[in-house]
Amino acid sequence: MKMGRKVFVTPIILKEFGKSLPDWISVVSPENSHYQQILEMDLDEGVAENLGSWN
Repeated sequence: MKMGRKVFVTPIILKEFGKSLPDWISVVSPENSHYQQILEMDLDEGVAENLGSWN
């Protein structure tokens, strides 16, 4: 099984991590902030932002 070579995280995940990231991890901002706001009603901000970026 071949694995991908990149991992994507959101800016809030980076902030929560609190350290610099290796080159194979990229920071990507979510495209759908409305969906993120709905998710934040029930989820942590970082989780909501991460899920919102995939919709």
